[in-house]
Amino acid sequence: MPVVKLLVKHGSNLEIENEAGETALQVSAFEGHKSTTKFLIEKGSNIEAKNKLGNTPLQVASCQGHLSIVQALLDRGANLEFKDEHGRTALHCAVTEGHLVIVKHLFDKGLRNFTNTSSNLEKISFP
Repeated sequence: MPVVKLLVKHGSNLEIENEAGETALQVSAFEGHKSTTKFLIEKGSNIEAKNKLGNTPLQVASCQGHLSIVQALLDRGANLEFKDEHGRTALHCAVTEGHLVIVKHLFDKGLRNFTNTSSNLEKISFP
């Protein structure tokens, strides 16, 4: 993270995208770098930025099973209900990848309305 701090200190644009349309926050969320993700959020990175696939950092972190990053994004107001261009939400990502703890956390944080567009959603059960 020292490199990220140095770049931010010298005015780097946090919203520059790589070839996949990913910002530093999206890459950090995907890789599970908790401290870097929190730092980027605190410095004003766009928590709703979409990559070329239409996924937000919350969706990416949910797919990868990074609970602490999902928590940090939701604490900053990430949109639980956001749907990518295929109608998938963070919930769909978590279910598809089998991250039950993420699924439960999304509901605990207030997810109420979702469309069952995936047969995987029918398999959700809580102990």
